[in-house]
Amino acid sequence: MVKTNDCRGPARRRSISGMFNPQDPAFVQDPYPTYRALRERAPVHFSEALNGWMFTRHADVQRVMNHPKIMRPPAGDMLLGRVPADVRTSLQAFERRLATSMPFSNPPRHTRLRSVVAQAFNRDVAEGLRLRIQRRVQHLLDRLQDARRGELLEDYGYQIPTWVIMELCGLPQEDLPMIKELVTRITPIIGQCLPTDDPAGAATTAAAATEEFTVYLEGRIAEVRRSPREDLLSRLVEAPLTADEITLTVLILIIAGTETTTHYITNAIHTLLRHPRQLRMLRDDPWLIERAAVELLRFEGPVPFLTPEIVSESVVIGGVELQPGELVYAVIGAANRDPQQFFAPEELDLTRPIGGVLSFGGGIHFCIGRHLAQMEAQIAISAIVRRFPKLRHDDAEPVPVWRADPILRGLTALPVITC
Repeated sequence: MVKTNDCRGPARRRSISGMFNPQDPAFVQDPYPTYRALRERAPVHFSEALNGWMFTRHADVQRVMNHPKIMRPPAGDMLLGRVPADVRTSLQAFERRLATSMPFSNPPRHTRLRSVVAQAFNRDVAEGLRLRIQRRVQHLLDRLQDARRGELLEDYGYQIPTWVIMELCGLPQEDLPMIKELVTRITPIIGQCLPTDDPAGAATTAAAATEEFTVYLEGRIAEVRRSPREDLLSRLVEAPLTADEITLTVLILIIAGTETTTHYITNAIHTLLRHPRQLRMLRDDPWLIERAAVELLRFEGPVPFLTPEIVSESVVIGGVELQPGELVYAVIGAANRDPQQFFAPEELDLTRPIGGVLSFGGGIHFCIGRHLAQMEAQIAISAIVRRFPKLRHDDAEPVPVWRADPILRGLTALPVITC
């Protein structure tokens, strides 16, 4: 039974089905008009493209994230659901591994995994890395200054979080190129909740890369068993975890700790360059960086959708009764611009009071690395703004465009001139 806005009937579904097309190039480059239309006309919207309910209002998104009757669906069904049955059968070992990962698990497994990892990502650990991150950032800025121009996505935004996560995990920095290549092959499977031209190919490629990463990590684990260290991998090896749990935990942390933070930093710098008055304000008042980093995340964050979840028992949210087995999507990109929560949400305001931004999720899956990500972004944004007063887009290069990926919002490149 639907309570107020009847979004569940077939006629209603047809009338709004064209409002959201995640593969529309116009949506990819600027999703915010669509988000606004959904919030205003169909805030609880059944998407045929996603085969699930989209929630776009701030209050509804908060309820979805925190509701005890909404949980993560089986990883295989969510990530491999579009893979042909014969191919999926051949990937059973890969599917079992996916089920052991923290983002795709529920209590009690999720509780056990998170309790181990959380100790390595608390605020004190993040603060202990501050000086080393600052030195790393200054080294990167020195290289940009010498070159007088650069591509900030690869040469700056990516270099900071990858260095940090390798340090935290206790993996050699020289192994990063190999790990990056594997992650590039694995990451597309995370987006299988959206349509793809070749789900079988993406899954097979990701499975093979995951096996290669497993073999690599087995060697590192053997080293840790011989000589334990003060790092995350040593902590995981000492904990009562299975081999697959250790492998998937490290792999997911590398993916989450690099992809999202890379685009957090790069999106923020791009946004500042498009808002010169706000950029000057931050340059004139460095103490504004804490508010600025949160506002930039709200305005152009890298994660517009949270991982889809599934309804375990009938529940009413946003006036719609959700049935067991239905998928739900919390649309962070829409909620973070909800005028019911934020004054003038379509405007960038670096003085906006901190509070209400949902980019780190909520509930039991609240981002475990939020302190570290915020600190990395604050250091990276503040440092480049201070170092290069004439920082600007490089007009000799193509205009920056957004990746054709509706669930990870980021640029394909960000060429700049520094002097």
